[in-house]
Amino acid sequence: MCCGQTKTPLHPSRPPSRHPDHAGARRIVRPPAGPPPERFEYTGPTRLIVRGPGSGRTYLFDGPGARVAVDPRDAAALFGVPGLRPVTEG
Repeated sequence: MCCGQTKTPLHPSRPPSRHPDHAGARRIVRPPAGPPPERFEYTGPTRLIVRGPGSGRTYLFDGPGARVAVDPRDAAALFGVPGLRPVTEG
């Protein structure tokens, strides 16, 4: 039984998965627990769209005076965007 005979594998190979590839699926991103998101106000003349480098979220400021809550992971980067300023409550 050893020489020249085909052996059956111990673990037969599995058939291909019937599930579609989820590589293109959208990922739900939830803000981390902890302090509430920062808020920024837009002071520019038109509208502004900014993508947060920490969370990957897109923030839309519709026009002058628009206030948007920002994920804390993005707040530091948004301090450097012209026309945006943090909102100080009080």
